[in-house]
Amino acid sequence: MKKYLFILLSLSLVMFGCEEDDPKSVAVVSTANVTDITQTTATSGGNVTNDGGAAVTSRGVCWGTTQTPTINDSKTASGDGLGSFTSSIIGLQANTTYYVRAYASNSEGVSYGNAISFKTLKAIGLATLTTVEVAEITTTTAVSGGNITDDGGAAVTARGVCWSTSESPTINDYKTEDGEGLGEFASNLTELELGTTYYVRAYAVNSEGVAYGNEQIFETLAELPTVTTASLTNATATSVDTGGEITSDGGAAITARGVCYGTEPNPTIDGLKTSDGTGAGVFESSLTDLTPRVTYYIRAYATNSVGTAYGNELRYNGLTEDINEFLPEEILDEIKDLGLTIHTGTTPPNIEGVYSLSPQVLKNSNRPYDVIGQRYADSRIQISSQDNSKLTASFESVELDFEGNVISSSIGDDGYIAYLVGDESNFSLFIRVVSTRTTGESAELVYAYSGIIGEDSIESLHLVLIMVDNNGRDDIFIANGEGRLFYDEDGVSERIPSLLNVVPNTKDVSGVKLPSSISK
Repeated sequence: MKKYLFILLSLSLVMFGCEEDDPKSVAVVSTANVTDITQTTATSGGNVTNDGGAAVTSRGVCWGTTQTPTINDSKTASGDGLGSFTSSIIGLQANTTYYVRAYASNSEGVSYGNAISFKTLKAIGLATLTTVEVAEITTTTAVSGGNITDDGGAAVTARGVCWSTSESPTINDYKTEDGEGLGEFASNLTELELGTTYYVRAYAVNSEGVAYGNEQIFETLAELPTVTTASLTNATATSVDTGGEITSDGGAAITARGVCYGTEPNPTIDGLKTSDGTGAGVFESSLTDLTPRVTYYIRAYATNSVGTAYGNELRYNGLTEDINEFLPEEILDEIKDLGLTIHTGTTPPNIEGVYSLSPQVLKNSNRPYDVIGQRYADSRIQISSQDNSKLTASFESVELDFEGNVISSSIGDDGYIAYLVGDESNFSLFIRVVSTRTTGESAELVYAYSGIIGEDSIESLHLVLIMVDNNGRDDIFIANGEGRLFYDEDGVSERIPSLLNVVPNTKDVSGVKLPSSISK
């Protein structure tokens, strides 16, 4: 019995005493997806699901630019043991492809998870863009734009074009704002100066700053200059001074300026002209060798690369600008056609006084049934307050029947303003009056007188009257536009003491009823 117990005990010792330990291996680990990728960082990790029978003493991820990175490459240390872990990958290069694997170390060695590739973001920089060629150029506007082909790794938050009259314009100069983001855009440039060279660049703004496209150069269109004609001064029978002022060169250099003149309206530089320098501003011109008693039309001119511009037109006929302003050209032409000799000049003689035009005889008329040589009612004129600095005087007149009674009168509160021209003893006088009959009817007329002042009279006094407005009374007045030329038949219009308090006429009109000069 003891023998058998000994045998069993021996077998047990052999069986149990010779049993070996369980085999060990490297751990089992998987790699987590890569997230939060930037230019220089990313996030990954892993999950150690089996320690291989030996404690996991370190774990993490390793990465590199080769497909099977190891812990000899860059790595993280993310603790030990089983389970999931997260690792922050740092120190990366922008815009680079990396491979990452989780790892786990135990006494049996290092194991690796599956390799995952990822690419870091491009480095943030300025956007890349081009400037669109400038088009649709006018005097004050143009169209450009840009094309942003790369945002530089950051959102484009503003874009447009900027421009200046200096090279390399920036957004601190004039600019447009044309949205955001990549792609093409159009820009409208406004409020430009005409005839000016501009530099324009597209721009794009992101978090890194402002990027600019290539520079385009363009020039706005010019236009005709702006010029006015200066007033006529120092007028004589054969000369006058004038000039002009160029207030805008139109955006291009003024290469010629002066005045042009001729005997027809709207004179141009193809006819008579002066040449008075270049550039903008005020200039003076003198016209000489003019033909007496001929009407000239005068305009300042200015020439630039676009063409020639003209100022306002003035008339010169030896008369003052005041006369030409108040006297319509057609009336002045009619006065001349009726045959009144107009004396010109700016130094008329003193003609103040009261004068009697008697006998007053018709010399010419534009009315078909008037009788040339017929005598009309005598007239008296009063001229006072003559001012040769202004070439003006005060004028009043009356018509008298053969008994010295007033038929009609042109008398104002302070008289009518008369405009004077003349030289030495010769003069001409122009007035616009309202003549009123003693029966109350009135009409508006232009009177023009010419004569030669003597010691106590006016010699060769002539009068032209033109009806301007008869207030619809064609039944008693001559028609509008009709006119007559009268003269003092004996050639002498005597100076008399008073306009109204006068004795009856003495020049053989007794018993004769004389018609009014303005009657039908």
